[in-house]
Amino acid sequence: MGDQAPGTGAAAAAGLNPAQMSVINSGSWAAAIFTWIYLIAMRAYTHALIAFLLSLIPLVNLAVWIYYILHGKRLAWANRTWQGFDDFLACQRIWDKWAKWFFFLGLPLLFVVSLVVGFLWGELFLRQP
Repeated sequence: MGDQAPGTGAAAAAGLNPAQMSVINSGSWAAAIFTWIYLIAMRAYTHALIAFLLSLIPLVNLAVWIYYILHGKRLAWANRTWQGFDDFLACQRIWDKWAKWFFFLGLPLLFVVSLVVGFLWGELFLRQP
């Protein structure tokens, strides 16, 4: 894919312009936050299995995570059947919106809840009589 000249290959056959190709080749919030779930939804089953299994290996999981952030939309475009670029873009916008909401609201909320639970656990079970 990277060796082809612009305007050749599957993108040209699908009638995509450079702006559309830049969207397909851009990073994905959804792939960053929901990696293997996103890949399953995009019908990239083999990649989802690889991402899940490699995410269990320390340090390797970081490289896998970065790879799928950078290539998630490309894999989605290649593996799922789309009615057109607009259908693809609408789907990716929804996934990215949910990923951003989860990241900016869900993770801080999870952090606060874990602090509260940790405090209560310490007060209830670790307190010396």
